[in-house]
Amino acid sequence: MLAKAYVRVGMFDKANDALFQTRRQGFVPHIMSCNFFLMNRLIEYGKIDMAVAIYRHLKRLGLNPIDYTYGLFIKALCRKRNFEEVVDAFREMEEVGVNPTALMCSTYIERFCSHKGSDLDYEAPRALRAAKWPIDAFAYAAVIRGFCSEIKLKGAEVVFIDMVNL
Repeated sequence: MLAKAYVRVGMFDKANDALFQTRRQGFVPHIMSCNFFLMNRLIEYGKIDMAVAIYRHLKRLGLNPIDYTYGLFIKALCRKRNFEEVVDAFREMEEVGVNPTALMCSTYIERFCSHKGSDLDYEAPRALRAAKWPIDAFAYAAVIRGFCSEIKLKGAEVVFIDMVNL
């Protein structure tokens, strides 16, 4: 409760200390407490590096991330534009048997498109779908929006037709 109160007033260092001091007393924080009350709020307040550090600390404590934890980690990495590490996170999820959600995939694709521009061509959604990623209309829309913003309408059209033919 103390960590939650610190988070609510934006005192993230204190929240972090309160949450992880329990470890010294022999208690391990619950993964959901770390997810929502700390990582999610850190990302909302733009404290991306701190959110990534919390994720890594959780792993060192031996806590097993759940899909929501991975989603927050991927969101933070995307905001840092660390796309290579996002791919590593997706691989790690696969290794431990956690399935990516459509929201995670859409977040990744949208951030990647906005950063890389036309480097992401119309083959990307097909390749991700072939890799069994849950690609939905939002992911396709991100790619289409990227092409349209660069006035590359042929690319947008190809992606749109691919989406319609799902």
